[in-house]
Amino acid sequence: MRTIVVFRIHFSNAATVGSYELLVIPTMKIATRSANYVAELVQSGKMQFCRECERV
Repeated sequence: MRTIVVFRIHFSNAATVGSYELLVIPTMKIATRSANYVAELVQSGKMQFCRECERV
C-alpha cells in the first residue's frame, strides 16, 4: 500500500478544481493528476479520501 497526500490543488477557475499534485509516499515523488481522474479513483474505491486521518 502507498500513502498519497494532496500536495497542491490547481483550480481551473474560482469554483472548480482542475488537477491535483499528489505526493506519493514512500517514493516521495510528486504526480500531477486531473481532478476527474482522482474523483474516479475515489468513487471506485481504489483510493480512499480522509480529511483527518490518524494511525491507530
